[in-house]
Amino acid sequence: MNLDQLLVLDLPETGRRPVVTGLRPDVVFVITGAVWRDFAALRERWEEPLSLGFDRDCLFRIREASHDGDADLARHWRAVRELAACYGVSWVSAVEIDGELVREAELQSCFVYPADDRLNRVVLAAAVDGVFG
Repeated sequence: MNLDQLLVLDLPETGRRPVVTGLRPDVVFVITGAVWRDFAALRERWEEPLSLGFDRDCLFRIREASHDGDADLARHWRAVRELAACYGVSWVSAVEIDGELVREAELQSCFVYPADDRLNRVVLAAAVDGVFG
């Protein structure tokens, strides 16, 4: 699955951004350990990944990295922001962190979960830290 199969917003300032509009137990968001670490730190700071503070914090870091000419760091913070937007809505989705599948929420009996090897992989901000090619 690629970003085109999710609802995607084209934002002039920060580029394409995936949007999950509902719970997606069939999806796994693919990220690096560095993205997860910074996502978790900001989630703890702002208490909610869908908060305005979380989003503004990411935007500030994206702009700062872009201003400094550090495209990799800007892409990293874009991935953190994308994860907040997607995983914040679809907390039933799995996350693949450096190749390891993680589920923070217990499986809910009201959803049908495909086998792990049949999950739709959504790579966020591809090429972060050179991991995704």
